[in-house]
Amino acid sequence: MNIALIGYGKMGQAIEEIALRRGHTITCKISSRNLQDFNPRVLQWARM
Repeated sequence: MNIALIGYGKMGQAIEEIALRRGHTITCKISSRNLQDFNPRVLQWARM
């Protein structure tokens, strides 16, 4: 499963760790430091 993390604080990092252990792919990580990257194109990658 492809996952887009919207929010990458402690909870986002915990979700990433669990998802990776279960074989999922993190396609993007959006945080307050890269809000400009949050756009529909990025979310399309998560759907593939």
